[in-house]
Amino acid sequence: MRAASSNVSGYRISNVSVPLFAGWNMIGWYHDYNTTASSLAGNIANCTMVSWFNASSQSFESYVVGGPPSFDFVITAGTGIFILVDVESVWYGEG
Repeated sequence: MRAASSNVSGYRISNVSVPLFAGWNMIGWYHDYNTTASSLAGNIANCTMVSWFNASSQSFESYVVGGPPSFDFVITAGTGIFILVDVESVWYGEG
């Protein structure tokens, strides 16, 4: 049996301006390089928490801004991330 494959063509995303509403929001990390939850949080005004669902452990992992650095995690290309902001903000694709 052969695995299915797909190809995506078009222009790479060069910049974004994603409005974030007070409360939980979901974004996708689209860059071809890794970042960390703390770096992403530091590039989003009013961000208080960054979380993702780890399918391997079937649990959420969360980084709380100002919390222990041991909870920081790596974010790779294609990862869906939950962002908690306390007031409306904008994510410009940086992290």
